[in-house]
Amino acid sequence: MDSAFLAPVIRHYAEQPQHRARIGTCQELERLQAGFAAWHGTPDHRLTALAAASES
Repeated sequence: MDSAFLAPVIRHYAEQPQHRARIGTCQELERLQAGFAAWHGTPDHRLTALAAASES
């Protein structure tokens, strides 16, 4: 597992506990991977982008 992917995901779930129920689903993994691809390389905006993606 890529720590550049895993670290912001863990932080997201720590800060957004209401999203934890989705952990382990194929749909959640796909959402996270799509979000990561969209904001890879901009670490300061990762959680903002992840939170925005989770609202869709």
